[in-house]
Amino acid sequence: MKKTIFITGSTDGIGKELAIRLANERHNVILHGRNPERLNHVISEIETKTGKKCKGYVADLSNFEQVSTMCQNIQNELSDLDVLIHNAGTYEKTLQFNQDQIEKTFAVNYVSNVLINEKLMDFFTKKERQNNLRIILVSSIAHQSGKYNLDNWFKPASYNAYLAYANSKMAQIMYCYYVAPFLEKHRIVIHTMHPGVIDTKILRDNFGMKGAPISEGIKTMYYLAMSDEVENTTGKYFVDQKIHRSSPDTYNEEYQKQLYLKTKEVIKNYL
Repeated sequence: MKKTIFITGSTDGIGKELAIRLANERHNVILHGRNPERLNHVISEIETKTGKKCKGYVADLSNFEQVSTMCQNIQNELSDLDVLIHNAGTYEKTLQFNQDQIEKTFAVNYVSNVLINEKLMDFFTKKERQNNLRIILVSSIAHQSGKYNLDNWFKPASYNAYLAYANSKMAQIMYCYYVAPFLEKHRIVIHTMHPGVIDTKILRDNFGMKGAPISEGIKTMYYLAMSDEVENTTGKYFVDQKIHRSSPDTYNEEYQKQLYLKTKEVIKNYL
């Protein structure tokens, strides 16, 4: 069955690689990028390589107004989605805040995920589904270095770039665990995953190292998007296409609830 799949951050790295594979398989791929020229270039490249038409949306995920507008356009222009992959990510070397005074790494890597999901919820639930809608959050093994401190996550008093990145990835996992039971009632499953230590721009620019080939980085993403094995599984953290335990604090239900409620408060003006 051909699926319609929206991948954020799909103009580079594993997002682009996955888009090419899915387009080659004749799925309907919806791309996202921050830069319109770059996005249009990648759409043309993929269409030339695969012969499959693609559609794209532009938004800076640190700008919640742009995210909200993008979601509205998706609702107006698409008939449905089968898979939503939150792949876009950033690693800010210095402390920066977005227009809502939220630390930028946290805004892009985590808060934008929740905003997109919440903004599209009516769209997701408006029709009966034969198969579950799948939401995939691309997290990282770096989440294990995260330290739960809710106020500091949104507006840190001091800044460590790696810790900010780790915290954002930890937040993704906690959110996944918290919302999974609620989403399941609407035939929506949600998972989070670590793609591996992959040779991406974030890894090269911020960690000064090379990782495994990009082709390795899409394996678990593809599995969660396409495999029948996970059709009726939800709220799990995957590594190498297998369910893994995440760090202990991610399972704290009170922490999960506090995080979700604070996030909803932050994004309420954009829903």
